Amino acid sequence: MAEKTVEEIVGLNLEKLISRDAFAALSDKEKTEEISRMQALCKQLQDLCEEKRKERNEELTKWNALKSEIEESTVLQKKLNEKEALIEQLEYYDAKEKEGNKEDAKTVYSSYSEEPLFPDGILTAQKNRVVNLKLLFRQANLYFFTGKMDGIENEVMVKLFIDPFFFATDNSTVNSQESGSLSCYPDSVYDDLRREISIVSSLFHSNIVIYYDEISGNGLLGYVMEYCPRGNLHDFIVKNGPMQEAEIKKVLFQMLQVLAYLAESRIVHRDIKTANILIVKEGSYKMCDFGSSVLLDKESRNTIVDDGSYRGTDVFIAPECGRGMQRGRSDIWSLGCCLYEMLTGELPWKEIKENSTTRESVMFTVAKMRAGPKVGEKIWNGVSQEMHDFFNKCFDYNDATRATATDLLKHPLFRGMS
Repeated sequence: MAEKTVEEIVGLNLEKLISRDAFAALSDKEKTEEISRMQALCKQLQDLCEEKRKERNEELTKWNALKSEIEESTVLQKKLNEKEALIEQLEYYDAKEKEGNKEDAKTVYSSYSEEPLFPDGILTAQKNRVVNLKLLFRQANLYFFTGKMDGIENEVMVKLFIDPFFFATDNSTVNSQESGSLSCYPDSVYDDLRREISIVSSLFHSNIVIYYDEISGNGLLGYVMEYCPRGNLHDFIVKNGPMQEAEIKKVLFQMLQVLAYLAESRIVHRDIKTANILIVKEGSYKMCDFGSSVLLDKESRNTIVDDGSYRGTDVFIAPECGRGMQRGRSDIWSLGCCLYEMLTGELPWKEIKENSTTRESVMFTVAKMRAGPKVGEKIWNGVSQEMHDFFNKCFDYNDATRATATDLLKHPLFRGMS
């Protein structure tokens, strides 16, 4: 039976109401019955009103929650619009570059101003200025420039994070705690770059790109480093195919020296790949990109980094990384993947990559592998037994027993090298 409304309850009982005179004429029993009836009616009305009040409060709560969601959505949409505007501006200049208008395309503009961010091609770091600034490429919110720095003979490279929200704010009223501040930027890019600067500024090794200076403030964060115009090893392999064993040995030996140095410094790189090995000149290589690196505590030198993160490039990471755990020996597996690419001219786990839709699915599949990627017999027949043995040692599934960089530097493959 459907519940009656207040109006229906009152209407049904209104005709039963009697006058004072009529009530006085009732017998005592009838008066008692009439009073009970009216009390029941009042209770029924009170219960219904309480129920309606609760319904109203529930609707009001829902409305307030919806209102808050709308307000939050509006703020988020504004930020998304700002980001999209900046991306659209940058895509415009990408198109300009494809059309051949290099000069126009190499200028970075703020989406909130018709003026370029670096109108004179000058960027001021903490110690020196970088002049003749030219945009090379970008990766999401990170921009890479070349330029000339006071006191440095050769060209330098600048790795720079540009905060789009900073340029959407009246910066004359912004302090370090407000929304225009980089420290409030809702993205891990800033934290990763901050950590990278902390690490690379402490490294001094002949096979690591040289750190020169830091850039911070006014919506910018980055650093100035050595520039290697010959590019990276991955692009070299794509262009020229597999490498000769003699040159591969030089790459491996130099990178192992870097990894041994990093281990002594309690640093895990976490993104060893051919694209992060730069060519200085023939036979000379340097490691770069410490954006995924982590510094271990003194007590954690030989322990696993178990931060639950999935750092690295999917086809280069070690199986334990697919479980969110890394240690220095994870970099050895990745170096083995670099060796695979140098030997075959192809990225490791090519079939897995082609049959997967996400980075995570590649990582989780690789995490189940009990050995490294397979190299054809034809290739093994063209290299030394020492190279084959070195390859196998890199791909020990058990990261606790996998060889360290110091161990591998003593491998017979490098006999006579120093």
